[in-house]
Order: sequence, then structure tokens, then C-alpha cells
Amino acid sequence: MKLFEELIKEDDLQINQINNIDIPPPKMSSEKFETKETSDQPSSLAQYIMAPFILVDSNGMNDIPVFDYVIKKLVLEEIAPHFSELKKIAIDHKMFIRVQNVKESSKNIFLNLIKNCRINQIVNDIYSGGNSSWLK
Repeated sequence: MKLFEELIKEDDLQINQINNIDIPPPKMSSEKFETKETSDQPSSLAQYIMAPFILVDSNGMNDIPVFDYVIKKLVLEEIAPHFSELKKIAIDHKMFIRVQNVKESSKNIFLNLIKNCRINQIVNDIYSGGNSSWLK
């Protein structure tokens, strides 16, 4: 029994030492921004990002990590125009673009792609559940 008591005391000591370390909270900033309206058909990437908002739950949000200028440009040109709420989130030295609320016009285009069997095949495979006549 003494062995277990000694182990518990050692664990308590280690936890107390960890709790006493001063770790500064991460520096965070956020900034809203607007994008242009689009009537374009969403790219395959945009369809993939939009699908859960349209087919699962419209109240979600997605933080897309942005590692460099190429990814930022891709997100802003292909994905962002289909969302009504956009924020640039910076945490320490990491940047994300948060997308929320698919625009109604983009939602309609997306649903028409499904109706006309022109949705991206990967999106179809993920959300159709093996049913070839989903959402008809």
C-alpha cells in the first residue's frame, strides 16, 4: 500500500509544479472582411467546404489554416465569395480564415448542382451515403 501512496504523492507534486509554470496566453486577433458577390459555380474545393453547411448544419463555422500567400489567395478567390461571414483570425504566428453562413445564392447553385448530378464526385461520395438519388 505504501508504494501506491508514494506514487500518488509524486504525481501531486508533479501536477503542482506544472500548474505553477507561467505560460503566457496566446496573442489573438480577429478582423472581419468582405468579399465580392459571385454567381459563379463553386469550385470543387468550395463545394467540399460548403457541403457541411448546406447538407448537415447551417450554424457551423470552419477555420481554414492559411500557411502562405498561395493558400490565402485560393481561399479568398474560391471559397470566401460563397460565405457571408468571414474573419481573419491570427493566433500567435498562425493565421486562419473563418467562414460562416453560406450565401443564399451560393446555396441555390450548390443544390442545383446536386439536382443536375453535377456535384463534385468526392462531395457526392461523402454526403450521399451510397444513395445515388439523394436530395432529388
